[in-house]
Amino acid sequence: MLSFGRDERLGRILELVAKILREGAVYCPSEPSERELLMEALDFLGCRPPPCEEERREYALEELGFFEEISPQRLRVFRSTEELLYKNWPTPLVKLVSLSKGGLGVWAKLESFNPFSMSVKDRIGWSMVSEFLAKNPSARAILYEATSTNTGMALAAMAAVKGLKAKLYLPATIQRASDVILRVMGAEVYRVPKTLTVDFVGDVDELARREGGVHLNQFENNANFKVHLRYTAKELDLQAREASLSLKGIVGGIGTSGHLSALSLYFKSRYGEGVRI
Repeated sequence: MLSFGRDERLGRILELVAKILREGAVYCPSEPSERELLMEALDFLGCRPPPCEEERREYALEELGFFEEISPQRLRVFRSTEELLYKNWPTPLVKLVSLSKGGLGVWAKLESFNPFSMSVKDRIGWSMVSEFLAKNPSARAILYEATSTNTGMALAAMAAVKGLKAKLYLPATIQRASDVILRVMGAEVYRVPKTLTVDFVGDVDELARREGGVHLNQFENNANFKVHLRYTAKELDLQAREASLSLKGIVGGIGTSGHLSALSLYFKSRYGEGVRI
């Protein structure tokens, strides 16, 4: 499960994010510390900072580019394999006709259209590596991660794109095909004699520290939650509007829970408790 630990500041940021989503607008505070908090909340949401002019203190989210990042490359021309990922979003939303009965429609968001792991995990692989490099632009560190396969595929691909190396640690219970796939993608792969990935996250963290590497740690990395709040949730919101849907519930499988945590915060803040997660 995704954990934010006891980060009080992050808690305040997420409370502000929920408030902004609920109200659909941003109010410019006069206190510098509160304004700084607002900027961090808007970054989570992928919005531009408001100019906060003296005569105007309120700005609608759409004025700050709330949905601007959610626009696919229409002619599907990409200048890099990295663009093939994030500029190809939104992933498709399709109605499952055979399961839609009694006036209720069942729709599926096809995360298998992500190119590296063919899963939702491409989003967090891209986000975690991008955030790390944004803070460490000249870094050439080795990336360490405990994974059951999909996040490892995303990280192996991103490491290759960015000229980095990846060391991936898999539990003993995962299919052997994963080793082959991850090595073909350029990663070093190691097996850990434990059943669950979460059982050896601490071991990987200690190993990365000892060997001078970087443990991105999908279970505690804010970039996991953030990419789903900034992209996945807004994609689904716009797609539901396009299909004239009134969402009643969102169902998904839980790994680190980053996507469902973000979807829950987004839809419950924006549309109330009528949307069940």
